[in-house]
Amino acid sequence: MSADTRAGPCRPPGVEWERSTIALRRRFVDELIFEVEEAAEGGYTARALGAPIFTEADDLEGLTEMIRDAVICHNDEADRPHVIRLHHVHDELIPL
Repeated sequence: MSADTRAGPCRPPGVEWERSTIALRRRFVDELIFEVEEAAEGGYTARALGAPIFTEADDLEGLTEMIRDAVICHNDEADRPHVIRLHHVHDELIPL
């Protein structure tokens, strides 16, 4: 497998990337980001960015556990991210 050390929008200069998609995914997917929102009917929802994972719970503590379980079920152990980042979205309207 050959290495590519050119800089690009997703990698700093000098970082070696194998050309295999699987190798790239295993080497560089260390973080999975979830967008967290309050649900209209109460509770919270979380949607993974870049992965088909969605879950919901009544409170934030329960949502954290549901997210962790969903990521474990969705990914093989070798493909799991090392970190899950929660991005809380809060819409607020300011009248003029």
